[in-house]
Amino acid sequence: MESFRLVFMPSRQEELQKRLDEEKNKPPHFRFLHHYLNVKQHRQEVADFSDSLRVNAGELLDQSAEMARKYLPAMQTEGYIPVSFVVFANDARGYTPVVIDAFFAMELGEKLHYLIAHELHHFYRNQILAFDRDHIGPADADIVWVIDQIHAEGVADQIDKRVLISGEDGPMHDMADRWEEMVAEAPVFLKRMNEALDGVAAGYEGMGDAGTRLREILPMSGHPVGFYMTNLIIRELGKEKLIEQTGNPLAFFRLYNQAAQQATSGDPPVLSAGAMEVIGELESRYVIR
Repeated sequence: MESFRLVFMPSRQEELQKRLDEEKNKPPHFRFLHHYLNVKQHRQEVADFSDSLRVNAGELLDQSAEMARKYLPAMQTEGYIPVSFVVFANDARGYTPVVIDAFFAMELGEKLHYLIAHELHHFYRNQILAFDRDHIGPADADIVWVIDQIHAEGVADQIDKRVLISGEDGPMHDMADRWEEMVAEAPVFLKRMNEALDGVAAGYEGMGDAGTRLREILPMSGHPVGFYMTNLIIRELGKEKLIEQTGNPLAFFRLYNQAAQQATSGDPPVLSAGAMEVIGELESRYVIR
């Protein structure tokens, strides 16, 4: 709310300019003030775009759901799909309902269905998630969050990132170089994760402390790390193996380790026996389906 007030209150322009300078170097989805200024300047366009979505909603959602199904096991994906368009950030969320920023959606233009498909994948995956997030113990919450995020974003990013970011005509192509750098740096995080889980297995560190530390350093909420791991699984084991474990983020890490062990190029980090033991303990503790 404070950011909205800064943008829409003429009396606070000096403070607004100072805050705009401070957020210049932040990732696009954290440049809230810049985003709200864009919305303010294009207010009527956003309103007209929102009206057009109501007219074309059925076709757009059908197209998006079909794309999401390509990375889902056989399951019921027909019927009502709750999607809301609001103004909040240069971003989207796969909640229930799926939430997409209206200005961000307008900027994506004819490629909007790729983003919606990404978020719908989260929506459908959450319906078959192998554990109940509400039943995760406090000490395990951060590490399970890290594992869950890496899996969720890594698979859903197969749907849209090559088009929206990597494609030369992609609406987010200005992020392409940084995205490729972050994906290439994913092994650095995986090695640190392995060290942390090894420490938990050996009793040098508590699960809570290890999870909190990993959550703090996880790049971009897991997107590039998950994309790296998913690419390797598909390359080494095949897409069907990936899809079989859509609902189980812990099994996803087992798949990754199998792929890393048999890879003949790229030198992907292999998780240690200790790290996999901790992941196995979490799986036996929480997986219910």
